[in-house]
Amino acid sequence: MSCEAIEIGISIVGILIPFLLYILKKLFELSNHTSHILTRLESLDNRVEKLEKKTEGIASIEQLLQDQAIIAGRVERMEGWMMRNGYNPD
Repeated sequence: MSCEAIEIGISIVGILIPFLLYILKKLFELSNHTSHILTRLESLDNRVEKLEKKTEGIASIEQLLQDQAIIAGRVERMEGWMMRNGYNPD
């Protein structure tokens, strides 16, 4: 009976080892894919940071254009007021 138990144990181990090796192989593949994804994610983070810096410049230009439009409107109103009050630029 002891021999039969050993044979059954050996056959179970013989069945499990290839399955465990397959799982181990898949885990290594997954770790390789994960490291590749993390590398690409880091590269993407760097690109996003650069893009954010560029858009900050664009936002400041837009703010300057808005300020210029406000000042131009004020100048036009002032010129209108001056013309109504007798100022002649010629």
